[in-house]
Amino acid sequence: MMATAGWYLVPAFLFVLWFLFFSRTSTGGGIHLRPAEVLTAVGLGLVLAVPLRMMTRGWQAMTVGFAASVISAGVTTILFTGVGTT
Repeated sequence: MMATAGWYLVPAFLFVLWFLFFSRTSTGGGIHLRPAEVLTAVGLGLVLAVPLRMMTRGWQAMTVGFAASVISAGVTTILFTGVGTT
């Protein structure tokens, strides 16, 4: 679960660096953050990491964390796009 959270922290850290040093406006250059989508993806990734780790005995923790974060981000994108909430 820690590896899954880590895979979400890396892009968040890079976004904060970009926002602080390269953003031309104080609002983030037109980027609209969607906290509901981010929290859904992280929560789903943390929940998905446990059964994924149990099913894949040979995988390292970082691999399971990456897989859980990619799957949960994709499912969340499809869910929020299909529902139509933005």
